[in-house]
Amino acid sequence: MSKILIAGGSGLIGSRLIQMFKQSNIEFVLLSTQKIKCNQIDIVYWQPQEGIYPTLDLSQFKACVNFSGQGIFDQRIGIKRLSQLYDSRIQALNTLKKMFEEQGLQIPLLISASAIGIYPDQTKTTLTELSPKANNWVSDLVHAWEDAANQVPHQAINLLRIGIVLSDKGGFLDRLAPLTKMGLGAIPGHGKQICSWIHIDDVCGIILHLLEQKQSGTYNVCAPIPCSLETLQKSLAEKLHRKILLPNIPAFVLRMVFGSRRAQLILADQTVCSKAIEQNGYAFKFSNISDCLTQLYP
Repeated sequence: MSKILIAGGSGLIGSRLIQMFKQSNIEFVLLSTQKIKCNQIDIVYWQPQEGIYPTLDLSQFKACVNFSGQGIFDQRIGIKRLSQLYDSRIQALNTLKKMFEEQGLQIPLLISASAIGIYPDQTKTTLTELSPKANNWVSDLVHAWEDAANQVPHQAINLLRIGIVLSDKGGFLDRLAPLTKMGLGAIPGHGKQICSWIHIDDVCGIILHLLEQKQSGTYNVCAPIPCSLETLQKSLAEKLHRKILLPNIPAFVLRMVFGSRRAQLILADQTVCSKAIEQNGYAFKFSNISDCLTQLYP
């Protein structure tokens, strides 16, 4: 029992995590919905939304890392898209539940993605893992996501409430950096809203750290020093040797361009505390936004 089972390894975080597993000689089996990439050895096919999953000896796994779920910012979020966001998360976890139940097993450790969207998105209160959930669509989504994870048979579980992931390979900066390079960077809204960000290598570093702990816990996965969206945008422009020349983008324009639900995510104002994972023993590689962006855009 030495391997890691990975569900949802084709996204931004999963892809980087697999790279780090290989660098650390950690054995894994990836559950993939991309049939053409499957070799039925360390990449095996599953399609949870169609009830398709492989026959695996699950007793060989000491942990499962789950990052299944379609990108929340990829498309306008209408009723149909919202249903897809739910299904891609919940059905993957329900399928994992079925797989382990059929073999009468509990996974020794389940590490499952969640999000800081579970918290109120307009507050000056510092948010900890004990803060109450919000009363909005994204909080309801995240709450259902966490509830489904808790239903998977497990001995220990870690829920990772992940903030804004920063990477030069995609995600949040994939939208900001190209425009900024062209001199078209602008600050969304008033810019004072607090952005609880994290470098992608710290996300993966936290997972590697927790794989050694084998204890249950819910953790905010955000850098110790959040910053305003204005500071992030101006720091990015500085690293790219550009200036912010355009005026701020009004909230109503963001709602017109992205739709109300995605605009809500852009305009979120959340100061999320990372002390729990630090007290668990994790030392952040990138604590402030300047160091993070310097590493991504040297």
